[in-house]
Amino acid sequence: MGLSGGRLYMAKTCYIYCRVSTDEQAKEGYSVDNQKRACSEYAKSNGYDVKAIFTDEGESARTTNRPEFQRMLGALKNKPVDALIAYKIDRICRNVADFANLRKELKKYGN
Repeated sequence: MGLSGGRLYMAKTCYIYCRVSTDEQAKEGYSVDNQKRACSEYAKSNGYDVKAIFTDEGESARTTNRPEFQRMLGALKNKPVDALIAYKIDRICRNVADFANLRKELKKYGN
């Protein structure tokens, strides 16, 4: 909650998800630190309160069976947020169909 112009408001909340699958990606500017920085800056400039950052290193997006990704899904089910922020959509899912299915699933939980 916050106060703006004498009005009480609920802050927007988000989780951040970062992933690198190879050392090469990290060298090409997709490092976890770069992703965290970019996502955190985006969240701040858009008025989001970051509740948690989930990071998978050395994990492919071919499957959702990634440790931090699964932990994030549990958090989304138990503590819904207004947004999930990632550096690029391919950090979350490999293709649009997988992303659409994930989005549909998350909406069931109020995300």
